[in-house]
Amino acid sequence: MVWPLSRPRTVVLVLVLLVALGGLFRCYGLDYGSFSEDEINKVLAVRAYARGEWSANAEHPMVMKVMMWASSACAQVWSGLVSRIGWSAVSPEAALRVPNALAGTAAVIPLFLLVRSFFGWPTALWASLFLALDVTATGINRIGKEDSFLVLFLLFGAWLYEEARARHLRDGSAPHRWYAASGAAFGLMLASKYMPYQLGLWTLFTMVVSAESKRVAVSSGQGPQIVQRASKWFYLAIAAAFVAANPAILLPGTWRYLFGYVAGTTITHHGAFFGGRIYMNMVEATPWGLPWSFYFVYLATKTPLPVLGAIAVGIVEIVRRRRERGAVFARVFLIFFLLPASLIAGKFGRYLLPTLVVLDIVAALGVTRALDLIGRAARSDGRALTAGVLVAAVLGAPLVAQVRWSPHPSLYQNAIGRRLSAPGAMFPNDELYDIGVREAVEWISRRAAPGASIASDAPGVVAEYLRRYGRSDIEARSLSMAGLARPPVQAWLLAQNSHACFESALIVEQVRRQRPEFVYRVHGTAAVETYRLPW
Repeated sequence: MVWPLSRPRTVVLVLVLLVALGGLFRCYGLDYGSFSEDEINKVLAVRAYARGEWSANAEHPMVMKVMMWASSACAQVWSGLVSRIGWSAVSPEAALRVPNALAGTAAVIPLFLLVRSFFGWPTALWASLFLALDVTATGINRIGKEDSFLVLFLLFGAWLYEEARARHLRDGSAPHRWYAASGAAFGLMLASKYMPYQLGLWTLFTMVVSAESKRVAVSSGQGPQIVQRASKWFYLAIAAAFVAANPAILLPGTWRYLFGYVAGTTITHHGAFFGGRIYMNMVEATPWGLPWSFYFVYLATKTPLPVLGAIAVGIVEIVRRRRERGAVFARVFLIFFLLPASLIAGKFGRYLLPTLVVLDIVAALGVTRALDLIGRAARSDGRALTAGVLVAAVLGAPLVAQVRWSPHPSLYQNAIGRRLSAPGAMFPNDELYDIGVREAVEWISRRAAPGASIASDAPGVVAEYLRRYGRSDIEARSLSMAGLARPPVQAWLLAQNSHACFESALIVEQVRRQRPEFVYRVHGTAAVETYRLPW
């Protein structure tokens, strides 16, 4: 029996392959590096959840941490079973990161559905392909931070809303279930990360397209248009899903922690390393601090050059098609995130994940436009060759980047980035995190005297690995808050540009005048330097 390969089935098959490809790059070697200091907070929260303490790590909502809790529990069960037959256990690092990797992989599906509703299935497939192969997005999806879940539910909420709107226009009555599903997705987005700004951008987008449709209708003589508004179930579902998925928001302890977090009482050190120097990286430092160019340099040096070219064509396309809903969506989410975020002093590369997804849409528009222009060329000679070269370039560059830089995709640089700095030197906080601390602590634990001290600006990470390697007698000391241990204690220091800050910069600079005992390198860049103090 022959199974006819119709267009819908072909699209589904390609989408399945893209999900598998994106999942391969996102899930391969998830124990590539140490826990980061942020991830250690999640480890402690998972342990607190297991004890029934729900207000742990309260500056972030619960969705991702619950997924990590479930993943870690499954990994423990699996490791216990396979230990009897000699199979490999799942490392704690991989178990913690799996939910984010899967969320980043799954985002390909709602992205396809959303872009199809805006621009049709060819552009949707290209956008999904770009996201599956997006090496920078892959790097962000492979860390234990909330941004991957934020994007997943943002895309689902946007697509469900567009589907609800289309049915509303077609049938004349509000499809309450679709609006409620959209609201639930947006509620889960807020329960993944306290980032209402993304919901505000969606609201701004709906306001802009409504105003534009009214203006076009009046100018064309059609008269005022009836605007299909979301039903009340949309708003109720946002609140219900948010509270149901994040019940810790109802606890007084959560609010006490949040107030302290907003007041800055939980911050132990200040500053971030960018382009060779330390800058303030707090919202309160605006308009000083990390320069406005941070995000633009990040995108210019970490996007494969053929994809950058496709984005340039796509930007022209969203201006040319400026009245279409999809073009308005792209402009709103690009302009009203990049411009305000660039002016604010507090910046991290991972905050760009929603922008990376929108740029994948723009790149898809650019490729489909370029292929359309090639197809319309007056002369047929060379059309196929030109189209083939274009497709090979925009697919090959990100694919090669994924393969070459795995399992450290966050270190990827294009030709522009390689001319400016070594891997991990421009944005160490986002590229290196705390890679190498595990190896440095293991190295020290085999050599340190009883009662020794390790000073670093990732004391939580150091403490976790000291516990793992059976050296609970060694002190994990905060370099920023406590400085170095004094004689007769044997003192060690871990120097990391990824944790460079004003409080400890002078101490690190002085200690670096001596030769390190141990250096952990990634792609030739020193991620962690280990020093033994001469006393």
